[in-house]
Amino acid sequence: MSRCVSLSHLTFYVSNAKQAALNWCLQFGFKPFKFRGLETGHRDRCSHAVKLNDIVLVFVSPFHDEVANERVNGHILRHGNSVNDVGKSVRLTLERTTTQV
Repeated sequence: MSRCVSLSHLTFYVSNAKQAALNWCLQFGFKPFKFRGLETGHRDRCSHAVKLNDIVLVFVSPFHDEVANERVNGHILRHGNSVNDVGKSVRLTLERTTTQV
């Protein structure tokens, strides 16, 4: 059995990840944390992560309208810029079970 301790991160699918990350940095005091994109060898999508204390927000946007990005593009077309994934930190607790014969 596991118990949710806190939120690990939120992942947003957006049309412009760099702009969304910069907006959160300027308006809410987040700091750039991690980046994934062409410079790091990933050719299908770009991710910008920002952090404030223990809060991590990840903004993901596709580079092209290809089959590889169908999941991201489809989500943005249906829902607009929105949260796609909520990561949780959990604590695993083992319960002791006894069986009587």
